[in-house]
Amino acid sequence: MQRAASAMQARKYDAALDFLDEVTVLAPSFAEGWNRRATVHYLKRDYGRSMTDIERTLRLEPRHFGALSGMAAIFKAYDNKQAALNAFERVLDIYPMLRSAQQEVSDLADALAGQGI
Repeated sequence: MQRAASAMQARKYDAALDFLDEVTVLAPSFAEGWNRRATVHYLKRDYGRSMTDIERTLRLEPRHFGALSGMAAIFKAYDNKQAALNAFERVLDIYPMLRSAQQEVSDLADALAGQGI
């Protein structure tokens, strides 16, 4: 995990994925390994693989608010405001004081209120 973090910090995403692949093989029930791998896929704009790893993270740890935030970010990237809002609301169910999620819920709710039914 430390090597993956160093590679991520250096923006060596392929190397980070190699390390995280090893983590997920050696410790498949370690939710954070899957979440970090989802983050690297997201940074590479590979949203499909990121979402797959997010789903795995959430199966292992349903209250992983970071994974839910990542899911919401992917929905936003695809301009799926309602799904993004739902995901950010799930984040706030777990971590009500997360200011970034509070702001996202407010912004998305305002944007959706401006759209017709």
